[in-house]
Amino acid sequence: MDLAQLMTMNLDQLADLPGFEPPPNGAYTLKLKVANKKINSKDAVEFAYSVIACQEQTDPSLPPAEPGKRFSESFMLDNEIGVGKFKLAAAPIMQHFGITSFPEFFAKTATEIEVFGVVKGRKYEKDGEQRTSSNVSNIRVL
Repeated sequence: MDLAQLMTMNLDQLADLPGFEPPPNGAYTLKLKVANKKINSKDAVEFAYSVIACQEQTDPSLPPAEPGKRFSESFMLDNEIGVGKFKLAAAPIMQHFGITSFPEFFAKTATEIEVFGVVKGRKYEKDGEQRTSSNVSNIRVL
């Protein structure tokens, strides 16, 4: 969209900001891109996912995730749980590509790769705000 297009529209015609909640729990084919980032001034690794297709949804009564639905999972590097979860997520990708160093891992995953994964979302409250986290397990490079 450009400014000329915007000037022909009203507020209701603008798309809503997409949410980053995980899709309904289930098995998915996903695009994955990995990046380093800072969260509250602390180092983290973000696995950014985009849904390609749902293979099996845990609760079929929920509306399925649309292809292109985006969500992410972050691993904080300042604590052993974050590091351990990062290791579990990175290991099958590194094994698939036969790489052992993190510079190679980040270079390989800086562009999207296609993976299979089992997605599980969790809702919780922090500082009076409702939040959602996601966990993708059983990652397999396709």
